[in-house]
Amino acid sequence: APARKQRLARFVKQWPRLGRVEADGNRLRMVIDDPFLRDLLRNHAYESGIDVDTSFASEIVTLSWPSYVALLESLAGEEAVDEVVELFAADVRAALRRSEKRQREFDEAMREPETDVEKLTRAAKFAVDYGLPLARAAGLGA
Repeated sequence: APARKQRLARFVKQWPRLGRVEADGNRLRMVIDDPFLRDLLRNHAYESGIDVDTSFASEIVTLSWPSYVALLESLAGEEAVDEVVELFAADVRAALRRSEKRQREFDEAMREPETDVEKLTRAAKFAVDYGLPLARAAGLGA
């Protein structure tokens, strides 16, 4: 069981960088082709009381940023959440490297939030608003 949980944790850590952010920046979608990982995720989320939406298609998981943070924390701990937030923010900064003004706006926006959920939500919204490639917004032809 610990090896399965670690495998799932490694996979879930990548979601902000590999998934699709909805147009409003408030939800994240991830396609999970591997049925074993899908079952691990569903079982873990159910046991942990975390809401994940697979109602559209079983291989597509949609969840809010609070649910994502709760899922990641339950799998890998608070340190993993901090790491994911920092990596996602670094990706946004890198995508903005040509515009100092936008980088300053982003850094200012990231100073205000106090929770990891708020930071992920703001980073995702910023990425969608500026059409950054890492956001690959769901439903926007990306």
